[in-house]
Amino acid sequence: MLLLSVLLVELVLLTMQKSQAFFSDSAVSSLNTFTAVSEFSGSSGAGGPSGESGPLGPSGIANHPVINEVYYDVDSLHQFIDEDHSEWVEIYNPLATEVDLTGWTIKDSQNSSEPLGGLLPAGNFLLLIATDAASFQTKWTVPPGTILMGASGPIGNTLANMGDSLILENNESEVDRMSWGTNTSGFISGCTGNCPDPGDGHSLEREPDGFDNDDAYDFKDRSSPSPGS
Repeated sequence: MLLLSVLLVELVLLTMQKSQAFFSDSAVSSLNTFTAVSEFSGSSGAGGPSGESGPLGPSGIANHPVINEVYYDVDSLHQFIDEDHSEWVEIYNPLATEVDLTGWTIKDSQNSSEPLGGLLPAGNFLLLIATDAASFQTKWTVPPGTILMGASGPIGNTLANMGDSLILENNESEVDRMSWGTNTSGFISGCTGNCPDPGDGHSLEREPDGFDNDDAYDFKDRSSPSPGS
């Protein structure tokens, strides 16, 4: 009986040691904390404050076309007929596949909508311009392969310098949005009082291209705008 009791005690001790070894790595570790998320998300700007969010890749690059650069406060060097016909908006496709923009539109805070269309190749840019392509390229250097699409008139019936927003939609379903100045509807964060508003002749551009975290500071002030790149 004594021998049997000793064996039972040793067996219990052995079991406790194995249990401690089994749980110790995850229970004790404090420097390697992993937090699971329900999905890759962040706005696509897509929802911005509406709470609708679009998917992001692991690097923070959106999994859909985005409004990538906006030139709305025109300087005299880049003005055509007037300021309203000199503004432009750059759309970027960060995907590895082309996107059919049939049924897509872009609109401003006044809900003035401009139709898009055609195929936007993977990793490529589309410029929505308010003048003709030939005139545009007399004032801007555009990389080969960039798609130039003329708007029916001033984009959004003119983009307001003091504050406005742009919303990219796919068949009336919001995909992306951004804003500047006194209009704070384009982002979940980053606008304290006002959103960033670059000066005359500057643009707002995502850095890096396609990066989307629903924050106004996804966009950087560019003193030298770069349409198509």
